[in-house]
Amino acid sequence: MNVINKILPFALLLFVMSSCNKSNYQDGGTLDPVFKGSTFDYLQSRPDMFDSLSKVIRLAGLEQTLKSEEVTFFAPPQETIGKTIRIVNLLLKSYGKDTVYNLRQIKPAVWKKMLNRYIFKHKKSLTDYPQVDFLNVPVFPGQSYVSYGGDIMNIGVKYGDAGGVQYAGERSLYLSFIASLSSPTNSWINAPVATCNVTTSNGYVHVLRFATNLNITITGGIIVLDFTDHYFGFDPFLFYNDALDYGIDP
Repeated sequence: MNVINKILPFALLLFVMSSCNKSNYQDGGTLDPVFKGSTFDYLQSRPDMFDSLSKVIRLAGLEQTLKSEEVTFFAPPQETIGKTIRIVNLLLKSYGKDTVYNLRQIKPAVWKKMLNRYIFKHKKSLTDYPQVDFLNVPVFPGQSYVSYGGDIMNIGVKYGDAGGVQYAGERSLYLSFIASLSSPTNSWINAPVATCNVTTSNGYVHVLRFATNLNITITGGIIVLDFTDHYFGFDPFLFYNDALDYGIDP
């Protein structure tokens, strides 16, 4: 029987959108809102959260961008990278292929493509973004922005309720990947920010929330993901496809 080596695009995948179990998540902790150094310097100062991310930035050749250009960076903690590689390895194993044990095995072009989705050529804090309501997108759609690599992304601030008053509660920043431009409001993969407005010498860092476990089920040989968890590049199946297209080094 022939084996299908590549995974179908996001729109055709089987996935679940489960409610978040807050006990499985961690926020960004207590972070100094002002850092005396560049965005890349800030990431290096927190190896507990960004060690793998710093390595990926170097592999992608984006170190100088995050050191000197004025940018807003939505920083995915290293757990998101680790979880994505675990998904890639599950897929590789299922097809009898060698697994990834070193980040360098993934081609720089893949890392660069994925990282560019988190970088924007502007300097914006939470208060600079419009409101988004994922249950009422026509009224509160957030706003589309072009990422550093040319992807169309959505960024918006979700307003919580308080005391029975709609939109009077806490505000949460979200970065969303638009998986299908033919269905721009129905294919978002959302990534919530845990800690926002870390100010560096060349921009802002907004640290994305991450899950501490890997929420998957395998049914009939099909990997089913919970997309309320954030994965590096937003869709690990597309990451896997790109890694195969560019070639995985032994």
